[in-house]
Amino acid sequence: MEKSLFDLFRDGLLFDSTLSNKLVHWNQSSDCCSWGGVACDVVGHVISLELDNETISIPLGLSRMKSLVTLDLSNRLPDRRIQIKNIREGKFARVSQPGVLHRDHPHNYLGGSIPKFIFELKRLTVLSISWNTFSGTVSLEMFQGLPHLSELDLSYNNLSIDASSNTGQIPNWIWDVGGGYLEQLNLSFNLLAEIQKPYTIPSALLVLDLHANQLRGEIPTPPLQFIYLDYSSNNFNPSIPPNIGDYLSYAVFLSLSNNSITGAIPESICNATYIEVLDLSKNALSGKLPACLLGMEFLGVLNLGENNLHGLIPNAFPDKCSLRTLDLRMNALEGKIPRSLQNCKQLQVLNVGKNKMEDTFPCMLMKATDLLVLVLRSNRFQGETVCPRYNHSWTSLQILDIAHNNFSGALSPKHFFNWRVMMTEEDNEAKYLQFGFMELSNLYYKDAVTLTIKGLELELVKILKCTKLLISQAINSTGRYR
Repeated sequence: MEKSLFDLFRDGLLFDSTLSNKLVHWNQSSDCCSWGGVACDVVGHVISLELDNETISIPLGLSRMKSLVTLDLSNRLPDRRIQIKNIREGKFARVSQPGVLHRDHPHNYLGGSIPKFIFELKRLTVLSISWNTFSGTVSLEMFQGLPHLSELDLSYNNLSIDASSNTGQIPNWIWDVGGGYLEQLNLSFNLLAEIQKPYTIPSALLVLDLHANQLRGEIPTPPLQFIYLDYSSNNFNPSIPPNIGDYLSYAVFLSLSNNSITGAIPESICNATYIEVLDLSKNALSGKLPACLLGMEFLGVLNLGENNLHGLIPNAFPDKCSLRTLDLRMNALEGKIPRSLQNCKQLQVLNVGKNKMEDTFPCMLMKATDLLVLVLRSNRFQGETVCPRYNHSWTSLQILDIAHNNFSGALSPKHFFNWRVMMTEEDNEAKYLQFGFMELSNLYYKDAVTLTIKGLELELVKILKCTKLLISQAINSTGRYR
C-alpha cells in the first residue's frame, strides 16, 4: 500500500458515509490499488484519484501524492468525461449508455480557496473540481506548475479568473494551459462577460463548454477539430459565421441556444457529417430551413424552436433517418408535415406547436412506435384524429397536445386503449426522456417541452418517463370536438 495514501486515510479523511459509494468501502487491510476510485501504475504508485460525489474534505495528505495524473474532486452526478481516444479513432456510433449533460442536485461541500498544493502535482493531466463552492481568483501562475494538463473543469463554482485586472474576462492565457495542448475546458456557470483579445483557441481543444455565462459579441471561432462545443445561454450575436462548416468536420455536439443570434442558418453547417445533437433554439434566426440539415444521417436531436424561421419544412428526411427529437416550435413555418418524416422510425419527440402549418392529423407517424411526445398546438391542422388505415399505434405516447387547431369528428375511445403508457404507473426511480450521444461517453441531451395548461405556459425541462398528459381542444359531451 502506498504510504501517502495510507496517511491520507489515517490522518482523517472526512466524508459522509451515508452518501459515499467509494470511501465507505476502503479497507486498510487490502491493497489500496484495489480501492474504488483509485488506480495505480505498474510499480504501485497511485496515479488516479476519482473521488467525485464523495462529499469529502480535502486532506493535507493529498499533497504528498506526487505521482497523481488524474484528480477528480467534483460533485456532479455520474461520470461525464468524454472518451477522447474513441473520438480520435473515428468511432462515432450511437451511445449505448446514458450519462449526464444537464446535472441535477449537486452536493457542494468543498469551499474556500483551491488548495495551493493541488497546483504542485506536476504530473496532473486531469483536474476536475466542478460543482463545489470554491472561491477566490485563479491565475496563470497557478497552472504553470501543471505542464501536462489536458482536461480542466472549473465549472459550477464561485471562482473569478485573473485577466490582468479586467474582471469578467476569459483571459487569453487560459488557452496556454497545459502548454497549449489542453483537450477539454469547462468554464460554464460563471459570470464571464467576454473573451480577452487577442486570443487563439488551440486546435488541440476537443471539448469547450462556456455555457451559462454572460459572454457577448461575435460568436468565438471554434477550435478547428472540436467534437463538443456549448456556447448556449450567453449573449452572443449577431449571426452564425457563414464558414462555420469549416470547423465541423469532427463535431458531434453543437449548442448555440438561448443567445441573441440573428440571420439565416448557413448551409455550411451541414458539413457536420457526424453531428448528433444540434441546438440553435431560443434565438432570432430567420430565413428558411436548409434542406441539407434534415438530411443528415447521424443527427439525433435537432432543436430550432423559438426562432423566426418561415416557409415549408423540406421533404428531405433520409431513408436511414436517426432523428429522435425534432423541435420546431414557435416559428412561422407553413405547409404540411413532410411525408419523409415517416422514415424516422426512432422518433420520440415531435414538436411543431405554434406555427402556421396546415395539414391533417399525421397518421403516417404511426410507424414511429416509440413516439413519446407529439405537440401540434396552435396551428391549422384539420380533419379527424383517427387513423383507420394504420395497424400501428403509439403505445408509448405520454404527451399529446393538439389544442387550438381545427380538428373535427369524435375523439375515439380506441386512442385511450392503445396509449397504454398513459394508463400505467412508473414504479422505478425517476427516469427522464433523454438522448445519449457519442460512443462510450456518458453524455446525454435532455428534451424539454412547453405546455399550456389553463392559459399558463409551463416548460418541462425534464420530461419524466412517467409523465402522462392529454391536451386537446374543447370536447363536447358526445366526445366530439367543438
